[in-house]
Amino acid sequence: MSSTIRIGLVGSRYAAEFHYEAYQRVTGIDVKVVGVNSIAREHRETFAKERGINAFDSLDEMLPGVDMMDNCTPGYAHESISIAAFEAGRHLVVEKPFTGYWHSWRIY
Repeated sequence: MSSTIRIGLVGSRYAAEFHYEAYQRVTGIDVKVVGVNSIAREHRETFAKERGINAFDSLDEMLPGVDMMDNCTPGYAHESISIAAFEAGRHLVVEKPFTGYWHSWRIY
């Protein structure tokens, strides 16, 4: 791995926007969001253009150029995307819980 941690975002809506901004504020280590992949082509390309990063048409295209993937997709898409990252030997961040039951969590 290079001294820069290269990050690829999967998803191009609210969570990806929030995570992208958070990566811009990381200090102490060099991180760079290098690209985004999303099934929403128009939104993916707009997201990438506004931030000066690459818009990838597929995970297979993005994975070789990243050290870490940030899975900012809805819960139903987590499994296949996460497995692809693991099989490619990439580190992974998953935005939301793996289950829909988080709505019922209570703190007493």
